[in-house]
Order: sequence, then C-alpha cells, then structure tokens
Amino acid sequence: MSRNVAPRELLRTVLPALLLAGVLTVVAYAGTGPTAGFFFAGVVVVTLLTPPLVLAEDRRLGQLLCAQSVVGGVAVVWLLALGEPSITASHWLRADAVLAGYGFALWGVAALFRRLISMTRAGVMFSATIAQAVTIAVALAWLAWPVWLSPWLAGHERLVGLLAAPHPLLALDAVLRASGPPWSERYFMYNFLTVLNQDVAYELSRSIVPAVLLHAVIGTVALLLGRGRNVARLGVDVPDRRRSDARERQVSEDLLP
Repeated sequence: MSRNVAPRELLRTVLPALLLAGVLTVVAYAGTGPTAGFFFAGVVVVTLLTPPLVLAEDRRLGQLLCAQSVVGGVAVVWLLALGEPSITASHWLRADAVLAGYGFALWGVAALFRRLISMTRAGVMFSATIAQAVTIAVALAWLAWPVWLSPWLAGHERLVGLLAAPHPLLALDAVLRASGPPWSERYFMYNFLTVLNQDVAYELSRSIVPAVLLHAVIGTVALLLGRGRNVARLGVDVPDRRRSDARERQVSEDLLP
C-alpha cells in the first residue's frame, strides 16, 4: 500500500484532531488560566482523544499524523500560558516533550490492544471500540495513581520514586514548579485526594527524561508487537473442494441406471 497521503486525505486526518484538541484545551484555559492545572488538562485531553482518533485510521501513517495532531493542538494552545511571567518558552518546550512522549505511548498501546482484541472471537466486530476504551481506562489509572494508590505506598519510598519519576503530571509539576506549590500541596489534593508528601514522601524529578523515555519505549514496543493488519479471526469454515467433488461424483454414480 502506498505511503503517500493525498492533500485532501491529509486534511481529513489532521484538521479534525487538531481543532478538537485545540478547542477543548481552550475551554480548559478558560477555567484554569495559565496554571499547572491548564497543562494537566492538556494531558487529559490527549488521553481522551488519542485512542479513538488514531484507531479511526487504518494505516500507520494516518495514525501517526492523527496522534501528532492531537498533541499539536494542545501544545499550540499551551502557548497562551507564556503570558504568565513564571512560565517561559523553555517550560513550554519541556512540557511539549512530555506530552509528545505520552501521546506516542497512547498510540502504541491502543494499536496493540486493537491487534490483540481483533484476534479473539469476542473482538471480531468491536475491536477498535474495546481497544480505545481499555486504553483510556489504563491511561487514566496511570495518571491517577497519586490519588488511588498512594495510601498503599507508605514505607515504600523506592517504589514511589520509580512511579513518580516518569509520571506525566508529576513531570509537568516539576517543570512548572516556579508557577506555584507542588500538585500534592494544592488544597484539594492535600486535604482530600492524596497522601503524597504526608504519609508518603516523594521528590519531584529533576528531569523530564524519565517521563519521555519510558513512554517512548512503551509506544515503540507496543507498535512493534501490534504491527500487522487488524484482521479478525472469523472462524469461517472453508469448504474442501476435493471432498465436494468426490461427493458430486458419488451422487452422479448413484443416479446412473
């Protein structure tokens, strides 16, 4: 199959994803302003949009363009935060790198889940739908572990460090540390949602490399494992022509006088 993309097909693939991600991120900006929450909202937008939009494309090139468009739509709107003195172009570039790695992982995992589900009888008709739902659920669980998992991590500081270093939201929190207190010290997080920095000690990563690298590796491995056409195993019985011919000859001999 040709890897070339016609201009009309390119627009059909890129423009909806770019605009939808941009519009949702603008809505988030209206609610949060140029804060860390604005950047966190962009990660959530990528989480919700990337799996269904990339799985709507059959070719890998179309999926790649779609994933890049979702990340690009969010990143362009993130430029609005540069009006805040504490957020610089360097912060924006590092946040974009974290988002790009995360979006790449979402694409790979969604493609892998679709491939695996399409190989089962239960996933014949709904492999894309099931795959995108599972991918979003897994991604949200990964993003939210500081809330639901932190009460169980007391006394396991090494494990907390391994989980915190590549976490997208905590990586963004480290990038934007000059814009306000850490995420775990915000009012609702500290009082209602997490025990990080209370019962569970942790430190923000000094670099975005763990977050970018881990998600890049996950995306690469998942795409390699999930490559190939998403062809479901329908389990259709194929008639044996030789047996069919033999039966026809037997019927013909039986009808002879």
